Amino acid sequence: MSENKTSASFESTMNRLNEIVEALNNSSIALDDAFKLFEEGLQCVKSCDSALKAYENKYNELVEPLKKEGNGDA
Repeated sequence: MSENKTSASFESTMNRLNEIVEALNNSSIALDDAFKLFEEGLQCVKSCDSALKAYENKYNELVEPLKKEGNGDA
């Protein structure tokens, strides 16, 4: 259940990051607002990076035993 929550959180954070990128591409945005969005975007990137690392670790936990089994049979 927490895995689904993490996935949803990752998806919503990525969606927010895409919104921020689109807003920053708008040349009519005020500099102060752009900087606030930039800071928020960096937080989104950090959050997504952490989530991806967690998924990578979980993947490795699941696959590593299979790799060892494969090497033992050969």
